[in-house]
Amino acid sequence: MAFELPAISSDPDDVTDRILDALAENLDGWEAVEGAPEVALAEEIGREVATTNARASTALLTAVAGIGESVFGLTVRVATAATIPVTLTLTAEGATAPAGLSLVGTNAAGLTVAFTVAAAATAVGGTTVDVTATADTAGTDGNDVAAGTLTVATATATVVSAAATGTSTGGQDTETVDAYVARLADYLAHLRPGGVTPSDIAALARSVDGVHRALVIDLYDAETDETDAERTASAFLVAADGRPVSSSIAEATLAVLEDNREINFVLRVADPTYTPLDITYAAVAETNVATSTVQANIAAAVADYLDPADWGAVAATSGLDAALDEDRMWVETTTVSYFDLIRVAASADGVAALTAFTLNGGATSVELDGPAALPAPFADPPDGVTASTVTGTVS
Repeated sequence: MAFELPAISSDPDDVTDRILDALAENLDGWEAVEGAPEVALAEEIGREVATTNARASTALLTAVAGIGESVFGLTVRVATAATIPVTLTLTAEGATAPAGLSLVGTNAAGLTVAFTVAAAATAVGGTTVDVTATADTAGTDGNDVAAGTLTVATATATVVSAAATGTSTGGQDTETVDAYVARLADYLAHLRPGGVTPSDIAALARSVDGVHRALVIDLYDAETDETDAERTASAFLVAADGRPVSSSIAEATLAVLEDNREINFVLRVADPTYTPLDITYAAVAETNVATSTVQANIAAAVADYLDPADWGAVAATSGLDAALDEDRMWVETTTVSYFDLIRVAASADGVAALTAFTLNGGATSVELDGPAALPAPFADPPDGVTASTVTGTVS
């Protein structure tokens, strides 16, 4: 269950009203008159008490967080900088881009994001070289700079141009005390000796920095593909963007699970299974709406509906997971409904009608491959995964 602070009001008006109500209840015939000395005194006391209450609440949260870090070893998530893959075009084969090269792009919110290529990079076998640039400022603002041309901000005689080959990801804000205490409560609620359930294992996995969602399949061994393995469970992990977590995060998660597992219980961690989907359509645009706009809207609506970041996300209505954010819940959902997709596409802004629609070349629902089935992303798919596609014509 979620951590809840004691009901301590930090609203000055609320505290003052309670003081005045108490005076009226205990002094026969007394009524609050604006400007009266006792009312002015009550208002001042209300402000001071509200300030004290707010500080007490903050102190209590900080104390709980301190216990979580020092006693239970659950660390606060610190800010991390986003990274972006970049191809640099240099003046000639053998030319070197200088260390500390500064590149600038714009994220999806329209904010300017500066990146730095830390090490020098030399073009070998051609005039291009692939590098990774890191956002100068840690936090989520560095995410969602799309693939495309970046501005070279460093004066250099060797770098002709820079192009991002993927979207920037990995930026994370420092975790607030409120968010940490909520995560600590979720962690401790499942941290118990004895029986281990898939819900327990998923909660422990989510407590690891970088794991956004976890799906645990009981009796399944991800290493051997055995589906009736006694005292075995496999946790499938994804990051906030719906892609697999990094190998280092997977290793850290397995270590947490091993430290808390029941004796003789076998636990595995693995990547989900992604299935590429191919959607085609023909649509009619509403009057005075550009066909290109309608195409973009349909593509965005379909991609959002099939986003692996929240595919299978449902709100828990009971149990220890009931307080968890809906987008972090993951119930395996293997069917992509043909008719649901039609509804999504037809509801996109500017669509007057759909005249044709196919899903993987047919007019029926599609079953996703498993285990831990997810639709493949439409852009920047994980290594070895074919991207989903949506194409169509609008008249």
